[in-house]
Amino acid sequence: MTNIPKSLVELLANRTDKEWFDMQLLRVQSGAVSDDTIVPPFPPDSVQLSFNGTSGEVNLRQAFLIYGHIKAQIYKWSGLSPDTRVLDFGCGWGRVARFFLKDVHAGYFHGVDISPSGIDTCRSLLPGRFDRIDRYPPLEYPTNTFGVVYAWSVFSHLPEILHLQWLQEIARILLPGGVFIASTLKRNFLEDCRLIRSSRALKQGWQKAAAESFADYEVALQDYDKGVFLYSPRPEIEYGMAIIPEAYVRRRWSDLFKFCAYIGEPESVGQSLIVVRKPY
Repeated sequence: MTNIPKSLVELLANRTDKEWFDMQLLRVQSGAVSDDTIVPPFPPDSVQLSFNGTSGEVNLRQAFLIYGHIKAQIYKWSGLSPDTRVLDFGCGWGRVARFFLKDVHAGYFHGVDISPSGIDTCRSLLPGRFDRIDRYPPLEYPTNTFGVVYAWSVFSHLPEILHLQWLQEIARILLPGGVFIASTLKRNFLEDCRLIRSSRALKQGWQKAAAESFADYEVALQDYDKGVFLYSPRPEIEYGMAIIPEAYVRRRWSDLFKFCAYIGEPESVGQSLIVVRKPY
């Protein structure tokens, strides 16, 4: 664990979200490693690239946009305080989690991931609790624990059966009235796949996966518009490309959650947002 205070909430109480971002950006740009800064250090570029395909300033700016969209929905539908229990479901190396440490006491912030290297990185760099989990439920949390659970770029890769299993588990650990925010690939990802297939410049792993996904474009498009869960498997076990239409969410999630919003085009983040609440 680095020498970062266990709670940054008081230290950053008079800072805006943009100022918190700028503090982190300065550390990225300067490579500062002094022990007296309250800005958590960053993992090597190789670690960031292995999770997100980008690193450094580009990765930080993208994470800040994601944080902003998620936080806006939390405030709209529930609220956020320093003692709100928050779970980052699929935290990776902590690129979004690090921003929430301005808002939530570290003792109330949790992150989980199936990646041992991701959890080790979070534990070494960030305050908060970070635990490795299995690919399948359950989680080791009591029922009605969290006021907020968010999952960025997780449900955009789960097959339907596993997707439904995790929905049940997240509903269990949410407090009544708690908010769940998940991302999914957008409808126009189908067009992206078609365009990437026609290109020979497949520089990143996700581009190769996209090129191999949803080969019958017209059928996939029609299915999406009918509210069909779209999934294209990859060679990895139970990991692929998932596109979840709003109609599917309204139909299949309604037994567990109250529908709040489906945001199809949030600015510059590449995925759609699904927002639901656990009924009281």
